[in-house]
Amino acid sequence: MKKRMEELGVSVEVIEALRLLTKLKGIDYFEYINKIKSNELATKVKIADLKHNSDLTRLEEPIEKDYVRAKKYNLTLKLF
Repeated sequence: MKKRMEELGVSVEVIEALRLLTKLKGIDYFEYINKIKSNELATKVKIADLKHNSDLTRLEEPIEKDYVRAKKYNLTLKLF
């Protein structure tokens, strides 16, 4: 996949950020977040993602699961 993205002209910087933003099965969530923090571009993207996903006003009728997820994401934002 990396080679194909390079062939398409995607920069190494973007490829690395995408690699870090892709959470693999079996990786601890906070280990995943700490790796993201090592890359400025990945950090900016993840912060925007967390803010968007924790904004419950985007949902017509939030349920308990949404509130739990939003709380987790808001706590994660504090790590940045």
